Amino acid sequence: RCFVREIELTCGGAARVFAQTLVPASTVTAEPWLAELGTEALGPRLARTGNARREPFEFARLEPGHALFGRAWRDPKDAPEALW
Repeated sequence: RCFVREIELTCGGAARVFAQTLVPASTVTAEPWLAELGTEALGPRLARTGNARREPFEFARLEPGHALFGRAWRDPKDAPEALW
């Protein structure tokens, strides 16, 4: 079990970045503020806490049919062959 946080960054009204952060339940228990971030950026908040570390980013190629593809690309028109 984990806490899932998804963000979308836009440019000119179009979504350009979709990101998903997975936080283990044990981490949320130790750091409950993680589940209460709302729209606050995670990076600066982590830097202020001083007791958390960020693991390396992981990137994935998402193709139509993948569970996250539909979450990241909501408009079925002009869907690309894949998303990164």
